[in-house]
Amino acid sequence: MDAAESLPNSETEVLVVGAGPTGLTTAAELAVRGVGCRIIDKAPARSQHTRALVVQARSLELMQKMGIADELVDRGRRTLRVTPFVGRRRAVDVEFGDIGVDDTPYPFLLFVSQAETERVLEEHLEDLGVKVERPVELLTFEGDAQGVHARLRHRDGHEENVRARYVVGADGAHSVVRHTTGLSFEGDAYPQDFVLADLEIDWEGDKDRLYFFLSRKGLLAVFPLAGPSSYRLIATRAGDTPPDAGDPTLEEFQRLTTELSALPMKLHDPGWLARFRLHHRGVNSYRVGRTFVAGDAAHIHSPAGGQGM
Repeated sequence: MDAAESLPNSETEVLVVGAGPTGLTTAAELAVRGVGCRIIDKAPARSQHTRALVVQARSLELMQKMGIADELVDRGRRTLRVTPFVGRRRAVDVEFGDIGVDDTPYPFLLFVSQAETERVLEEHLEDLGVKVERPVELLTFEGDAQGVHARLRHRDGHEENVRARYVVGADGAHSVVRHTTGLSFEGDAYPQDFVLADLEIDWEGDKDRLYFFLSRKGLLAVFPLAGPSSYRLIATRAGDTPPDAGDPTLEEFQRLTTELSALPMKLHDPGWLARFRLHHRGVNSYRVGRTFVAGDAAHIHSPAGGQGM
């Protein structure tokens, strides 16, 4: 007998790979319509890092239909005010509430940790009777005219064969599903390196306002958060970063803010520090047979504008 034939076997209508916002939403929308599904994620636990932090009005409108929008709003911070500084001079104060937006019950940008967004979605999914299986990794899969055969590996190392009618790859920018299907992911990296920090700031800034500090030396953005940290800083500076540069330190961020910010800041209590490179890439197709890709597995781009999640 072949080793694969001796593995435990199971069946499901849809196998969702990846329990980020896209995978959780997909599984919830299937479950509420009575479609049998399983959702797996290879991470042992949901990340507590803030990561994406903006939810747009249209996303909240869709969550309203799911009955979870107001709960997410309660966990976040809304803002309609932005102040850019150019060359250390305050350029303008923008009050988005003055533009007369009245065609949505959520006329604001919601600043909320992706961890909180995922928490709300996962709790909703569990209320529908579906639980995220962790850590479960998709090893391989093959499709035919009737469905997909997938092999999974569980926490204790045992493997399982799953027969699904469809597979949805919502497993991120390094998607195993996308790689296996052979879809292209054409695009390029943006030239700048960015650093971010979720932390606390002692300063005179408004806690409900976005700040942008623009100069020839670089860019510093300050976003309000609701959660373990009160602010996120994102910065880039003119000049090349060594390819082996690790994550930034609090001291490096303090030097950056002193150099780029027109408002004095004292940084402390960092919750997350990271250095990253942005890409713009997209697949040539969202579907191959009975396999789909979605979310970051299908397209990645700059987070400017808060459309990434």
